[in-house]
Amino acid sequence: MISQFFIANSTYSLLQYSLAFTKKIDNTFFLLGPAIKDCTLKSKASIKLPPKEMLSEYIHSFLDKLESKLEGFEVPFYGNLVTPYAREISERYPFYSLSDGASDSHMVEKHLNNKNIIQCYTTKLGHDIEKSAHPKLIVHDLEKLWNEKTEKEKAKIASIFNVNEKTLKLLESKSVILITQPLSEDSIVSEEEKIQLYKSILSNYDLDQVVIKPHPREKTNWGEIFPNVPIITRQVPAELLSMMVKPKKVCTFYSTAAFSLCPPENVDIYSKDFSNLIFAHPGQNMGNVPYIDIEKVYGHRPFNWKKIPHKAFYHSNERS
Repeated sequence: MISQFFIANSTYSLLQYSLAFTKKIDNTFFLLGPAIKDCTLKSKASIKLPPKEMLSEYIHSFLDKLESKLEGFEVPFYGNLVTPYAREISERYPFYSLSDGASDSHMVEKHLNNKNIIQCYTTKLGHDIEKSAHPKLIVHDLEKLWNEKTEKEKAKIASIFNVNEKTLKLLESKSVILITQPLSEDSIVSEEEKIQLYKSILSNYDLDQVVIKPHPREKTNWGEIFPNVPIITRQVPAELLSMMVKPKKVCTFYSTAAFSLCPPENVDIYSKDFSNLIFAHPGQNMGNVPYIDIEKVYGHRPFNWKKIPHKAFYHSNERS
């Protein structure tokens, strides 16, 4: 019997929910965006991302169908509030917000002050909000939750994201994992620039020893760009992989998913001089996402902070 709903387009939010509410998975109906629609779940439906010009029409139609389906029952919803329809759902039904990691950590305080949100679930990433004593805030340590699971529960969670023995063996056989991000999808750079950025980063490594973990929302066909490099399924969250296998080295532009994959001395982050990147605009949005100077926020951590090898990504006074 369905006792609660989930709505998101984020593997991170789905992983957090699966770890925090493992015993409720089979009693949950999952409304899944395109990035996670192929996850293996007992009760699920895909949600369409509405075009901006038809947003209001899509939302009203969706809510009418939902209200008809629920027949007056106030079923609780758990989800990520940046997902289309989620905000409107939170205004009609009991709603518990789930974070999407670092990408929406700046929104947690706003959610805590939102009277429509019953509880806010965020994760342990080192942000100031995690120290809050707000009665609505719950901070999850994903690795701790994973370690508390039985082997049967771990297998169940892994199966949701279609993680198999072949994937784990592939990760163990390679010495470098590249974690990519939806830079072009979020309008931070063009598709061509994104490809050039990651080609530049991988020029520092032996491609025979690399495996690529794409972001779930990416549309780039990395198999065409790097035909001899293995690609891990998009829907697998990097955080889950980090709990199941310990890679030798991780490299990324600025994905915080890389933080937990291996010890900081084995993490190469190509965000040195972040504010001097040609597409970094302090005080403004970067494309469709809020500006966050990853070096300023996490620069105190002992990662290997590196500049993107291709100098064209920096302002001219930084290229020397």
